[in-house]
Amino acid sequence: MKNIIILLMTLLASSTLAGNSHQVTFKGQSFETFNLDSTRTVTRYRTETRDSTCTREVPYQEEVCGYVTRYERECRWQPGRQRCYTDYRQECRTVTRYRQQCTQGPGRRVCRQTPGRRQCRTLPNGQQRCRHIPGRQICEQKPGRRQCRQVPYQTRECQRVPYRRCEQIPGRQVCENVPKQVWECRMETRYRTEEYACQKEVQVPYEVKQDVEATVDVNFENKSDLSRALYIVYNLNQGGNVIDKLQSDDYLVMRSMDVDRHDGDVFRIKSNFTYTLYNKKSALAPATQEIKVTHLTPWYLSFVIGKSTLSGAETELMLTLSKVGGTQGMAAKLDESNTTMTEQTYGYFVTVKLKELGVDLKPLDFVDLTLTATMKGVDAVNVKKEELERTDSFSSLEVK
Repeated sequence: MKNIIILLMTLLASSTLAGNSHQVTFKGQSFETFNLDSTRTVTRYRTETRDSTCTREVPYQEEVCGYVTRYERECRWQPGRQRCYTDYRQECRTVTRYRQQCTQGPGRRVCRQTPGRRQCRTLPNGQQRCRHIPGRQICEQKPGRRQCRQVPYQTRECQRVPYRRCEQIPGRQVCENVPKQVWECRMETRYRTEEYACQKEVQVPYEVKQDVEATVDVNFENKSDLSRALYIVYNLNQGGNVIDKLQSDDYLVMRSMDVDRHDGDVFRIKSNFTYTLYNKKSALAPATQEIKVTHLTPWYLSFVIGKSTLSGAETELMLTLSKVGGTQGMAAKLDESNTTMTEQTYGYFVTVKLKELGVDLKPLDFVDLTLTATMKGVDAVNVKKEELERTDSFSSLEVK
C-alpha cells in the first residue's frame, strides 16, 4: 500500500512539472491545458566603437584647356528682288438661260353610248319572261391638253480667273550667329579621395541562453461516434515553436492553431490548438468503401460510392471504358453535365449518361471499365494523399 501511494505521488509530481515535451490523451474531454519550457541559444548584438580608416573628398583647382564653341554675329546685305506669283480675281458676266414653262388647256366632256340588252327570268310556273333594257349614254370630264415651251431669261455668272501678279521686295541686311571653335583655358574644381584615421560603431554578435516558456491550451470537438483514445505529443523546439504529433488510425483530425509570441528576457509563447474529430472510416467513405457497379445498359452506367460525413468535402469521379477486343477506349471526368447523383442511406447512387460521353454500346457487348473516386477539400493533419483516392476496375462486364 505504501508503494502505491509513493507511485501516485511521483506521477502527480511529474504531471505538474513542465518540460519541452508533453503527451495529451483524448478520452472524451473538451479542454486541457499544460506548460512547456526549454532553453535556447539566441544571437544578440552590441554596439562597439573601433578604430578604422575613413575617406573624404578634398577639392582642388586644376587648369583645363580645350576647344570650346563660341558664336560670332555676321551680317550681309541681301539685295532687293521681284517676287511674282499666281493670284485669282473674280469675273462676272450676264448670260441667257432657258427654262420650261407649261400651261393647261381647257377641259372637255366625252360621252359614249352603251348598247341595249335583253334580260330574262324564269317564273314559278316554268314560263320564261323577258324584257328589253334600252341603252344609255355615259359621259365623263377629260382634262385639257398640257402645252410647254422654252422661255429665255437673263442671269449673272461669276468665276475665279487666275492672273500673274508681281511685287518688289526691297533689299535688307541679314544677320546670323556663326559657330566657331576657340582654344580656351579655365580653372575647374576637381576632387580627390583622402584617407584619415577615425572611429566607427560596429554591431558585434554574441550568444546568450534564453528561457522559453509555453502555455498550451487544447480544445477538442468530437463529431465522431467513437470513444477510443487519441494520443498527441507536443514538443517545444529550439525555434520557440510548439509542434504536435498525432497517433491515431481511428480519427480523422482537423486542426486550427493560434500562436501569440512575446520576446523579452524570457521568450513566452501562448499556443491554442483546436481539434475537430471525425470517424476516419466514414469521413473518407468515398475513398475507403468499395465502388459497386449495379447496372450497365447501352444508355446508362449505374454504381454506388461511399458517402462522406465531412460537410466541406467534394468527390471527383473519373471513368475509363473500353470494349473488350476494341482498339480504342475513352476516359472522362464525370460532372453534372453527364451524371446524376442521388443520396441514399448506404451512399450515393450515381448514374452516368453514356450517350453524353459519346459512348456507343449495344446489348451483349462486353466492356472493361475503371472508376476512380478522389476526395477534395479534406484539410486533415493525419491523412496522406494516397488515402484520399480509390480506384476499382471491372473486367468483361456485359451490357444488358
